[in-house]
Amino acid sequence: MVRKEWPDVWKDIRSVVSKIKNSGEEIRTLCRGCPNTVLEVTPSSIVVMSHRPLKKGEYKPRRITEEDFQYVWSRLLEKGRIEGLDDIPKVRGRRAIICAILAMLPYVNGQCEKGRLILELIDP
Repeated sequence: MVRKEWPDVWKDIRSVVSKIKNSGEEIRTLCRGCPNTVLEVTPSSIVVMSHRPLKKGEYKPRRITEEDFQYVWSRLLEKGRIEGLDDIPKVRGRRAIICAILAMLPYVNGQCEKGRLILELIDP
């Protein structure tokens, strides 16, 4: 099983997301395919804008902190697999995009099975 130290994982996340931002591409959530534009990548957070508004016509940037990612990563390490967004309740409102970003790492597999998000560690 993958045993990367958190600082290395955070560096990988920021690198992947920075490349997407610089290319002008979007990140789509795994089950609903909702596009998100990367607005900013900082040493401690990533800011995205979902193309699916929280309320009708209300688009709002979402700041996802390093701590948010670290929480989901620790749950993934603990269980080896996340099955559904209910497994990560502390980051409600940001869960789908966090999982979509983590799934872009070469040591994480993310998919949607029958409308349920699955995220799991893979050996390189």
